[in-house]
Amino acid sequence: MPQSSPNLTPDAATRLVVVDSPLPADLFPAISVANFRKYQEAALSILDKSDYTSISGNPYIKKSGWRKISCFFNISFEIKDRSIEFDENRNVNRAEFLD
Repeated sequence: MPQSSPNLTPDAATRLVVVDSPLPADLFPAISVANFRKYQEAALSILDKSDYTSISGNPYIKKSGWRKISCFFNISFEIKDRSIEFDENRNVNRAEFLD
């Protein structure tokens, strides 16, 4: 007799849920754009005026703002490793940061 899963119970079949078929591929870009806008709105809604700085008249998010966003979405922006290649004049040719 095959070994049954510990999560499989006699009434498991009655708890199955019908899932809708995926949307047609041509709708995905519109949904993706809408979802990304919601993501942006959520991220920006937690920031206040002190989380921005102005450079050449344009607003940029300061480190405090990025910390709030990372905490809100439970992500890390900690750099674990880095590799920076310089030319003979100490100009950066290539940089790679791993998080």
